This record gives sequence, structure tokens and C-alpha cells, in this order.
Amino acid sequence: MFWIKLEKLRNKQEQIIEVSFDYRIEIVALEKLPNVQKVVNTHDFDYELHIKGTQDMRPAVFDFAHDNGLKILNLQLKNKGLETLFHELTH
Repeated sequence: MFWIKLEKLRNKQEQIIEVSFDYRIEIVALEKLPNVQKVVNTHDFDYELHIKGTQDMRPAVFDFAHDNGLKILNLQLKNKGLETLFHELTH
């Protein structure tokens, strides 16, 4: 029984990609990337992309930057851990 709930937690996993560009980007443009659920401009040219699923979407962000003539200054994947997901599910 417990393994079923654990699998549900994994299926709800969201990845967060932190990215910094050399210019400010319109949030609407970043929201068009595949599986993006939310974009947060955390500071100047820094963004958090909240993406549904576990597939690494950094290549899509890289392609977006390349296609739009942007330079990526920082690109980092930060997944939510199972503890965080469990807390979100139970509260």
C-alpha cells in the first residue's frame, strides 16, 4: 500500500530549473517552453521555471536561448525531494 502512495508522489514530481540570461526575458516567452507550469522572475535576469515531470528540460532551455540569441549565464536543475512532495501532499 505504501509503495502506491510513493509512486503517486513521484508522478507528481516537478522540476525547477534556475536560469540566468544576459538580458531580461518576457515571462510569456518562457511559459511557451514544453511542460512549463509557472515562471518566476526571481531577480533581474534570473528565472525559475517550474516544469511538470521528471524529464530534464535543460536542453529545451538551452535551445530557447540559442534560438533567441541569448547567452545563458547560469543553468541549474533543482528537483523537489520526496520529503517536500510528501509534505505538500499531506498538508
